[in-house]
Amino acid sequence: MRLKVYYDKDTDILSLWNGRPASEADDVAEHLVADFDDDGEVVGFTLEHASELLGTIPSVPSTSAEYLATSGKTVLEKLKEAFFDLYEEKVADHTFKFRPRGAAIYVRKTNNGYNTARIIPTSLRNFPYGNNLELFVKSRRVPKDESTSHPDYLIGPDHIDELIDILKGKSSLRSNELG
Repeated sequence: MRLKVYYDKDTDILSLWNGRPASEADDVAEHLVADFDDDGEVVGFTLEHASELLGTIPSVPSTSAEYLATSGKTVLEKLKEAFFDLYEEKVADHTFKFRPRGAAIYVRKTNNGYNTARIIPTSLRNFPYGNNLELFVKSRRVPKDESTSHPDYLIGPDHIDELIDILKGKSSLRSNELG
């Protein structure tokens, strides 16, 4: 299994992940979180404040155009492919409505293009497989946009494939694994 390495310059988080789903996450040292699978095996690590602790981070895929060069598709393109029947284009953003009230994913254009999806935290359980979605954002330490009065979860290229699998019911995460 190939190790995936991601660095998000905006949040200064370095992630290493082997691609297997995590069911639990624990702080193992200051600024270091280990992700574990159902069997208690380590499947990944997240290092917060990475550039402060390691210095200059070498060029690795991130939520920037550099990631797009390796993956070929934006978050918006991947969501459209997966959920075209739920898609609505509006003036300010692109919306994928999963249920009539409160379960939507928004994609707005930012400085890195259409490459960050936003989910309102209070709506997580309104989604299909909402318990899995809640476990996903906690175990992956999905960043929040704290600059608004209602901080949204920010799903970038490093998490979008797993998010799509969860919303399609293809994830091995289970609701009884929520802590």
